[in-house]
Amino acid sequence: MNHWRVPPEQLDYIWPSVSGLIEAALVRAGLFNIEDAHSYIADGTWQLWVAYEGQDVTCAALTEIFEFPKEKVLRVTMATGLGRDGWVGRVEMMEGWARSLGCGRVQVLGRPGWEKVLKDYRKTHVMLEKEL
Repeated sequence: MNHWRVPPEQLDYIWPSVSGLIEAALVRAGLFNIEDAHSYIADGTWQLWVAYEGQDVTCAALTEIFEFPKEKVLRVTMATGLGRDGWVGRVEMMEGWARSLGCGRVQVLGRPGWEKVLKDYRKTHVMLEKEL
């Protein structure tokens, strides 16, 4: 399985292969639509990471960089697809990229199952939500 961060200028090339995965996850969350995602990736607000086998995209993840007063943080806001074990083994690529940008930490915002597979990460918070 190969992984790579998609530069914004290559987004339209990969979009047909990855938009279905992203849209399914966005529908579950209910906060963004697929057009929002494309726009945020294209303008660099979000970063798109993909994993693929041959020509098939198997996983997609979205990250966003947050600049807090004391530290810059790379936050994984979505990860979806098949072959999670192969994907999790390559989180170091995201961590290295974050480090190169001066980020002091990586945060993963996700469903509870990620806690079981990201063993180098510790739970620091729980996000609860209520629709109004």
